[in-house]
Amino acid sequence: MPSARAEAWVRRITTEPLGELAKTDPDLFGFVCRACSLAYCTACWSVGRPEMDEGFYDCTRGTCPAGHTQTLDD
Repeated sequence: MPSARAEAWVRRITTEPLGELAKTDPDLFGFVCRACSLAYCTACWSVGRPEMDEGFYDCTRGTCPAGHTQTLDD
């Protein structure tokens, strides 16, 4: 049932630490630094240029204010 799944996600995102949620779905929680377990806004990340692989988009990496680099989008 879709509404039950949505309610479960709402419950999780309002009670679980962001770092733990980011481990379960890094694409959904790309704004959370996996090293610090803190959420940063788009202005706080130092976002690199999109990386290409044989002419196709591969990923975009960024560095959080504490200096940790991670893939933000892939």
